[in-house]
Amino acid sequence: SPLSFDISGLWGASVSEIFSVGKYGLTLFYDGTSWQTLDSPPGLLMLSGVWGSDAENVFAVGNNGTIIHYDGIMWEKVGSVPTINNLNAVWGSSASDIFAVGNNGTILHYDGSGWKSMSGPTAFDLTCIWGSSDEDIFAAGEINTVIHYDGSSWEEISVSLPEAIDVY
Repeated sequence: SPLSFDISGLWGASVSEIFSVGKYGLTLFYDGTSWQTLDSPPGLLMLSGVWGSDAENVFAVGNNGTIIHYDGIMWEKVGSVPTINNLNAVWGSSASDIFAVGNNGTILHYDGSGWKSMSGPTAFDLTCIWGSSDEDIFAAGEINTVIHYDGSSWEEISVSLPEAIDVY
């Protein structure tokens, strides 16, 4: 990386189109040979997650409900985000089906036209999200929290740790 800031999110469209985000609104792009700093909107404290449907449609999320979008040319801050909670991760099944998760059980969904809040089964912080399709999505976070989306609703999944693991 050309800078020495913390990196907290990484996503790639291909081996020569990789995006990274981090502290102070850091946005980097790897073209297969070298890293370049991309200009992000001013005043960002932290970007935590990044995902795109392709290299010209990339979303990054972060502190205070921040969502920014990259269109292949520049990053712009998304307006009308329905939360001020920190957002920690983002994932989508397509350009018009994207989910962001964050603190206090925050779940947001983008349908191609705007971001909306979704109700979920937890108030714990959600720190990561991944899915295999638009009807099979998992998010996880604090206190062994794991939730699943089946295309219509979120449900908490019971997680028990193996006895050999000590959690302090």
